[in-house]
Amino acid sequence: MGTALTESQLMLLWRSGPEPILCFDGDKPGIRAAYRSIERALPLIGPTRTLRFAILPDGEDPDDLIKNKGKIEMQKILNQSIPLVKMLWEREVNRGSLDSPEAKAGLKSRILNAINEIQNEEVRAQYKSDLLSRFDSEFGRRFKHQFNNLTSSRSPSTALKATMQPNAITKARERRLISAILEWPELLNYLDEVFFGLKFTTSPAIKMQSTLLSYWQLTKSVEKSSLNAHIANQGMETLKSGFSRDRKLITAAMGGIDAELETRTAIWIKEASTLSGFNQSDADGSETITLMAEAIRNDNTVALKRRMRASKEERD
Repeated sequence: MGTALTESQLMLLWRSGPEPILCFDGDKPGIRAAYRSIERALPLIGPTRTLRFAILPDGEDPDDLIKNKGKIEMQKILNQSIPLVKMLWEREVNRGSLDSPEAKAGLKSRILNAINEIQNEEVRAQYKSDLLSRFDSEFGRRFKHQFNNLTSSRSPSTALKATMQPNAITKARERRLISAILEWPELLNYLDEVFFGLKFTTSPAIKMQSTLLSYWQLTKSVEKSSLNAHIANQGMETLKSGFSRDRKLITAAMGGIDAELETRTAIWIKEASTLSGFNQSDADGSETITLMAEAIRNDNTVALKRRMRASKEERD
């Protein structure tokens, strides 16, 4: 129409259907108008109210397009319309260069601010999950570590093979290790090689380790909300709930609610070493876990902090 879209007009559109298509010219004024319509729509959208966007080729309006290329071409553009969530993503990404950490942090902040405009709680949660996943996929770190096998290189004995079903103690320890990472995902900054090198034996632990690995391969910065969004996108929320059920017990086992990061790291390393049967003096073991375990054994907090910093710097 060439006029600004209003909230009352949007409500009228939604009376005729849950997902009307807004069509805009492909030139700069047309794109700006499309972006302004996002601002109008976000507070109003809900499970049965959203929008799609059709953008015409630059320099053409609907009348020109139909006259020059026919009705079929116009229908093709309408069929290729994109949902509101993708248009919001493109609006924020196209605001400027994203070639620095500061610029990427600014993008993430703008995305979260836009999401907060959505009044419907369920839709807001879905937008957060979708957009943070897009952010991690587009700007995340590519996985670069080659993980060492922390278990003994010796073959298991015949007696051990006969009892491969994990016992209750092993199962509980695996749950603690996974649950601690889910509760404090920042531990991955220091324990990634150790965690992804562990050989879990229970199916839930194996599945969650794989899910965390897929997150770690993409993420730029470890953040609990983005991890939870990734888990949701992977369809693993029910599995996560199982690990999170004993949150108070896990917190107590990992040093309590006020424990410092190096304390939790030390406790986690001890648990991992016991689980894997890792010999801390074994020359074939991981250098990272060896140095951390040495610091823990000597009660050397300074050395542990130094090793944690080194591990994070190597990761970065």
